[in-house]
Amino acid sequence: MRLLVITYHFPPDGAIGGQRWAGLSKYLTRFGWEVHVITASAGGLQGAVPDVHRHVRRRRRTLNDVYKAVADRFRQTSKDRDFAPENPVRPRPVSLLGPVAAMRRILSISMDLPDFGRGWVGRATGAARSLLRERKFDVVITSGPPHSAHFAGMLATLGQDAQFWIDMRDPWSLVHGMNAPDDWFVRAERFLLRRLERLVFPRAAKVIVNTREFASALRVAEPALDVRWFPNGVDLEQLPPRDLGAVELGSIAYVGTLYAGRNLSSVCAAMRALLDDRPEAAATLRLNVAGPMEAPHRRQLEDDIAAAGLASLVNICGDLPRAQALELLGHSHLALVLAQDQPLCVPENSTSRSA
Repeated sequence: MRLLVITYHFPPDGAIGGQRWAGLSKYLTRFGWEVHVITASAGGLQGAVPDVHRHVRRRRRTLNDVYKAVADRFRQTSKDRDFAPENPVRPRPVSLLGPVAAMRRILSISMDLPDFGRGWVGRATGAARSLLRERKFDVVITSGPPHSAHFAGMLATLGQDAQFWIDMRDPWSLVHGMNAPDDWFVRAERFLLRRLERLVFPRAAKVIVNTREFASALRVAEPALDVRWFPNGVDLEQLPPRDLGAVELGSIAYVGTLYAGRNLSSVCAAMRALLDDRPEAAATLRLNVAGPMEAPHRRQLEDDIAAAGLASLVNICGDLPRAQALELLGHSHLALVLAQDQPLCVPENSTSRSA
């Protein structure tokens, strides 16, 4: 049996999205499958999976990349200039740049949709069709996000005998812009993505999702689809043995990314409430936060720490190498998993660079 997986992320690029098929591919080879993976992630000793054949296709530079590079240089130049302070008494003039800003957003959307897989899908499609000409594959499966990877599988299997399967680790149009203002721009984007879903889904022999709730919702929305639920999991072989003697009692670890609607505000509030009720807990209570976080989330976390008076009890470790992240988890008394404001989703337990 021979399987072709098309996934933008794959170890060792550190992204959570590559862990699902890294683990499944490894175990499928033990059952006699020959697995080939087309990915944008370059290989390395850390990410090497025995008997899994990696085919790397780099993402090409897109117009949106050029635009962002120019915009970043412009912002940096603007920051370096010395501006006179504004007169707080003088009223600000009414901005006439609203239409210009709207046009810029429309152009940005047109260059960025459907997702950051633009610039890679064409190359992945070419690599897949080349492999399908060389040998027979039983199944071609695409994993997203980025969900544009599904177009590579659809186009590669046109006129081929191999079945086309879709693995959706997260919903597509349903959660697009879920933390953005619900204006007509976001609604238009969701409408377009919904049309793209309806273009791809009928071409798939099966659609795999990671929660029962997601499977139920998709069956209602697309009754003709063959939807299967296959949950996320943990590759226990990738976890170091846990030494109970080394566990730091009272320590809490959050190892993962802080983005979108995720935050530790409730955790900080709970720690403050515990300390108010049991001040002696300050001797052992600790919160270690490891992993990347977007700038607004870091500011919110720092504000939450300051408001709760937890500066001496919370350690922001930053983005740690995978081995250190796992060591931190192994020494922790409690591990946190966050999935706020993510309908029909569950976080993926993994062994990525920082999770």
